[in-house]
Amino acid sequence: MARVHDHLPAGRGPVWTQPPFEHGYDIVSAETAMKVVELFRFVMPANLMGLPAACVATSVANDLPTGVQVMGTLMRDDLCLDAAEAIEDVVGVLTPIDPGVVGDGARSPDRNTTTLPRRSNC
Repeated sequence: MARVHDHLPAGRGPVWTQPPFEHGYDIVSAETAMKVVELFRFVMPANLMGLPAACVATSVANDLPTGVQVMGTLMRDDLCLDAAEAIEDVVGVLTPIDPGVVGDGARSPDRNTTTLPRRSNC
């Protein structure tokens, strides 16, 4: 993997290898949970190897978010963040869901959402 990163400082790929699933699909049964694990093909290596990675929402398909994951080499979180920011500069910052809103559209009293400032190059 290190030799690949000598030439490509940050790789990119889909967050999921199939279209996104409906909320709760992963907890319907053991079978659906295993299907979701199969979707992690690109996400899992970064987690298992301790590599830096960043996911960026890129669009919404069938009312469900889609995105891309950028994976870097060990100790180069900065490259992942730079690549994620470059993607956002092209596609815009998409927020397909509001995690502070419950199913009926009311804001959940125990959830606060915060907009984080963009990272600066200082």
